[in-house]
Amino acid sequence: MAKQQLINRAKYKDIKRYDHSQMERFARSLYESGFKDGAVQATATEKSNTRQMDFNMLNERLLTIKGIGIVKAEQIVKVVKGALESE
Repeated sequence: MAKQQLINRAKYKDIKRYDHSQMERFARSLYESGFKDGAVQATATEKSNTRQMDFNMLNERLLTIKGIGIVKAEQIVKVVKGALESE
């Protein structure tokens, strides 16, 4: 798979001709774009981790109920995961 190019040849030539203020604006916009992308990715990862912890907690609590064993608890968690993912 080819690497995705962030700067094409024309943009590279433009950047070479930038003066100080233009380069500062370009660097600032590049930084802000990366910062926003990182924040979105961190939020998505955090939500994914929170869901996983909730399923583990659900499994543990189901095991405390008399009559529900490991197999039945895993089946219940699987059904709940499927219901949440289909939303």
